[in-house]
Amino acid sequence: MGSISNVPAFNQYSTYSAAPGSNYYDVNGVNIGSTQGYGASSQGNLLTKWETTETTNIGLDASILQGKWSFTVDVYTKNTRDLLVPSLRNGLELLVTKPLVNLGTMRNTGIDLQLTNQGRITSDLSYDATLTFTHYKNQLTKLNDENTAQLVAASRITNALITTQGQAVSSFYGYQIDGFYNNQAEVDAGPKINGASGVVGSWKYKDMNGDGNITTADRTVLGSPHPNFQMGLNLGFRWKGFDLSSFVFWNQGNQLYNYTKYFTYMGVLGGSVASGSYMTPGHPKLPRPPKRPNWGRSHQWLYSLCDGQFEFILCRERVVSAG
Repeated sequence: MGSISNVPAFNQYSTYSAAPGSNYYDVNGVNIGSTQGYGASSQGNLLTKWETTETTNIGLDASILQGKWSFTVDVYTKNTRDLLVPSLRNGLELLVTKPLVNLGTMRNTGIDLQLTNQGRITSDLSYDATLTFTHYKNQLTKLNDENTAQLVAASRITNALITTQGQAVSSFYGYQIDGFYNNQAEVDAGPKINGASGVVGSWKYKDMNGDGNITTADRTVLGSPHPNFQMGLNLGFRWKGFDLSSFVFWNQGNQLYNYTKYFTYMGVLGGSVASGSYMTPGHPKLPRPPKRPNWGRSHQWLYSLCDGQFEFILCRERVVSAG
């Protein structure tokens, strides 16, 4: 069991800046000159202290058959308190950058497994194989006193990530796509988008609160960047002076945000993936939007999410010695 801590530099200091557009003033009232002044740009927090993470590990190592088989298991819990988070505005302070304050708490639990087998196939050919498995769960248990969510933009996409109590840190956030409109009857029966109706072929967004209107209140957590588990396999063979090794990595269960689709799919900046493949009356089930911009009302967040499962295989061979 142990703990680690950190604190950002300069968070305790208030800073000031000078800019002609905001901090210069015609003190003499002659309209021919101005005097340089200074204005607050950030607010410091003298009470800032270190975040603290306490880790508890329970592990077991075992081997049998004179080391032919070995096994390792490690179960851990990490609790972080006094997590540094942006302070909330009360509406009375100046429009300055707010300091970080020690309010958040976070919990991570997980398990790591490793199984190794090694031996000889012949007198000249030996091998070793190691299988690893890891799983963890991340949860923010407290963000601030009012449990106000923290939204983070992703370049051109506003509020693409959310960090809030009870969810994994930096979960994907936005509108849930519920298919698309196949005909005018579905459009008429569907919810309004900021008071306006959709069109045939446009995405249909899920009305999360059931009020018949798609507003910012209908945004929800769409997925998590944290995987369900990760696995790896190392294989090695040695024969006389030759060595062959390979590595396989497997990631399962998380989602990725395919930001490329913002440019290549929806025609935002001349994207061409969907051009020529738009929905037509003869193809009502074709999953394409009509030939008109749709990004002005939304950024198709859910459509840009994809499963994060992937495998990576690397092989390497070499000559250790010759003779």
